Amino acid sequence: MISASVVSRSVPFDPAGTSLTSRNVQDVILEILQNQSGTPVIALETFIIDEQSLAAGFIELTTTHLIENSLTVFVGRLAAFLGEDFTLTSNPETANLRLTFSGNFASDQPEAPSLGEKIRVTYWTIA
Repeated sequence: MISASVVSRSVPFDPAGTSLTSRNVQDVILEILQNQSGTPVIALETFIIDEQSLAAGFIELTTTHLIENSLTVFVGRLAAFLGEDFTLTSNPETANLRLTFSGNFASDQPEAPSLGEKIRVTYWTIA
């Protein structure tokens, strides 16, 4: 029999993009719904690595913000981890989030994404 345990964690979240506060995701979702400042939605983006992505070393999401700790990334069937395999930054021109390959996924590493490989990104954002 498989057993699972649930761990409650504080999640930094900033709907206005000004500063981070620690709150539970459920509290944030309830606050958003109460304030009607947006609707939480889950987004799924799939990227096929092309020569431009390889040369740049990043892919760009179609969002300017996400609920932290809601992000999951898979390169092929291999899970990628924030801070170990990639970093998140904001594109100064569009403010969209960039997922920049680092660590084991940096261009000179054996696990780096290769031409034609799929990257699947799932996250919660506010619409």
